[in-house]
Amino acid sequence: FKRRNGFKQVNFPRYYIPLSLRGKVFVRLRLYKGLSGLIPEPILQPLLNFRAWYCKAISIKPTLQPKKFAGVAQR
Repeated sequence: FKRRNGFKQVNFPRYYIPLSLRGKVFVRLRLYKGLSGLIPEPILQPLLNFRAWYCKAISIKPTLQPKKFAGVAQR
């Protein structure tokens, strides 16, 4: 929608202004980046690969199908 109507993406740097003591601590320790922002890239990439493998392994679990009795009345 935006591209078709002539909008263009403009990136601005983000500035974090702490409003409380807790905010000052978060900014000082760079905790606003989240866990992925704190982990170095050489360690982060294998963790992401493991997460992708694990999610794929879980989603392919075989499911137990109930036995189907075609045309047979069940009690």
